[in-house]
Amino acid sequence: MTAEELKASVLQMAIEGRLVPQCDDEPAVDIDGEELEDVPFAIPDKWKWVRLGEIFIFVDYRGTTPVKSSSGIRLMTASNVRKGYIDHSRVEFISEEEYLNRQSRGISAKGDILFTTEAPLGNAAIADLDIYSAGQRVITLKSDIVNKILYMYFLLSPYFQRLLIENATGTTAQGIKASRLKNLFIPLPPIEEQRRIVEKLEEMLPVIEQYGKAHDALQVMEKELPGKLRASLLQEAISGRLVPQRDDEPAVDIDVEEPDDVPFAIPDRWKWVKVRDVGRIASGATPKTGIAEFWSPEEIPWITPADLGKNRAKTIGRGERFISRKGYESCSAVLLPKGTIIYSSRAPIGYIAIAENEVATNQGCKSVVPNLDVVEIEYVYYTLIALTKDIISRASGTTFLEISGKKMGETLFPLPPLAEQRRIVERLNELLPSVEAMEKLYQQ
Repeated sequence: MTAEELKASVLQMAIEGRLVPQCDDEPAVDIDGEELEDVPFAIPDKWKWVRLGEIFIFVDYRGTTPVKSSSGIRLMTASNVRKGYIDHSRVEFISEEEYLNRQSRGISAKGDILFTTEAPLGNAAIADLDIYSAGQRVITLKSDIVNKILYMYFLLSPYFQRLLIENATGTTAQGIKASRLKNLFIPLPPIEEQRRIVEKLEEMLPVIEQYGKAHDALQVMEKELPGKLRASLLQEAISGRLVPQRDDEPAVDIDVEEPDDVPFAIPDRWKWVKVRDVGRIASGATPKTGIAEFWSPEEIPWITPADLGKNRAKTIGRGERFISRKGYESCSAVLLPKGTIIYSSRAPIGYIAIAENEVATNQGCKSVVPNLDVVEIEYVYYTLIALTKDIISRASGTTFLEISGKKMGETLFPLPPLAEQRRIVERLNELLPSVEAMEKLYQQ
């Protein structure tokens, strides 16, 4: 149950007389009024159904547009009245002269209930300013015979909120007229019980609010956890901490100059290289779209970043479109072999998949054709995912960020021995499906 659902349940219990016990020594409500025959729900014997207009004086400026001023008397508009509190982030004023002119309708005072009749309908809060004037869509509810804090909560209860919707009018924005609002029925408890209900609510609602914050934080954590766990596993993998090193495995033997400044430590048998050292960087191109024979017959699968973004699998065999052999020969597209790691280099950077078969791509991809003598295909796949944050940090562009083929090739790449690469891939393939299952569970 969410905090909002829990709060609504408590408020409904309060308005039905189920939140605190009734006291035998307290007198019943003594007020003349019309008896409600078809009651929405049962209330305690000492309570009574009354019309809202029987217990409140309405100060209504509906239809009167206030002349606003740069300073003077605060104007409390519908945007200031929230569910249970006043929002002072938006400040508007009317002149003192305008304020005095509006007092003929009644004086709004501190402690009165401010109630929104439209846009939004049904917000209620206790006024916390000594001097102010209510706006057009705000009614001030004044009373000397009820606990106004309690009735603020009653007005926010599920029962009364449903009643408002049932009695609202309007198409663009639903609202309720003061004349109809006055005639809506609401329960009236004895005055001492009103006080006890308020005490109980003010004891419970802060706890519910804290529960809500904790619940929201938990939801955020649950939503972020799979992504953080995946990133952590991949970082452990490319740092040499996911599987143990073996003394009987030879160190990486590749003749490249190691960089002086490296992002993190790796095992002694590993080596820092660059992406271009483990595979060929290939870009793509787009045949002219206005020439039909470049796109038909459909002969070569053609992959774009959009295709990679829609793909939910580790591999990809085709995109939405194909190009013809003539289309391929008309531009600088490259025919990429099976096992190529296709990587979106813009809009956005970081979509990735392994080619299931020969494909071509547009210019929005920078693909890595791995050298299988030094690197495993899936190890390149997982490592590029782990390095995407670094790749993005080195991208450039104004309309959108893009990583060039040169910068892609210069990306520092932690290279383990081949046998260890295979063990890393095997371990990741065991662990990551559980992360994906967790992600699906939290998305439900």
